[in-house]
Amino acid sequence: MFEEYAEYFWIALFAALVLYGLANAIQVPLVVKKFYKRAGLTDQGQSVFADEPLDRSVLLKGMMTPAFYTGTYRNHNVSQFEMVSVDRRKFTLNKVARKRNQLVWTITAVHLDTPLPEFCARPTRVVEAPGYILEEQGVVFPEDESFANKVHVIAKDHAAVRKLFTVFVRERLTGLDPVSLESVGNVLMYKSPRAPHDAGSTLEKELNLLVDIVESVLTQSENG
Repeated sequence: MFEEYAEYFWIALFAALVLYGLANAIQVPLVVKKFYKRAGLTDQGQSVFADEPLDRSVLLKGMMTPAFYTGTYRNHNVSQFEMVSVDRRKFTLNKVARKRNQLVWTITAVHLDTPLPEFCARPTRVVEAPGYILEEQGVVFPEDESFANKVHVIAKDHAAVRKLFTVFVRERLTGLDPVSLESVGNVLMYKSPRAPHDAGSTLEKELNLLVDIVESVLTQSENG
């Protein structure tokens, strides 16, 4: 009895998925723009991060954004934007490269008055991890081997960077999502995977998360 309706069920399911995708493609950008307007962040336009210090960033290398939002949030100078590979529309037969080029990320940044020691912390449980794990010896965290197994931190001054990675900071880099944290020049950046439906509440959560990290790091830095 139900078999005769199976075809209609799959057609209806496919149509629902298409409509959901179209709704996201239209609605989410509008929600994002409204969120940034309400938060007081303005769109500075496209960027390929060619200016100092972002041109030295490990996380931003080979990437671009269609809209670079900046402003003041919780008394901090912040930026937040969607980030994609500059090769996103480049055709390639390599399935791994093609999939990597299609990934979308959210970058949240705080621009500091005083630069922190430079570092880049990236997850070890992702496909591209072997490439950067083998490049440089990571910062050792003898008091937290679990963190060291999940996050690979590179830095010139290991001792100074180790002090910045308080328990508070380490806990926010070892959740379910493969996130990264980088300090370059006077900018501290947090990179997280972006879902098609991510809009105001998610973006606000990540702004608050990075500001919390910044305040924790600055407190630790002031205390020596």
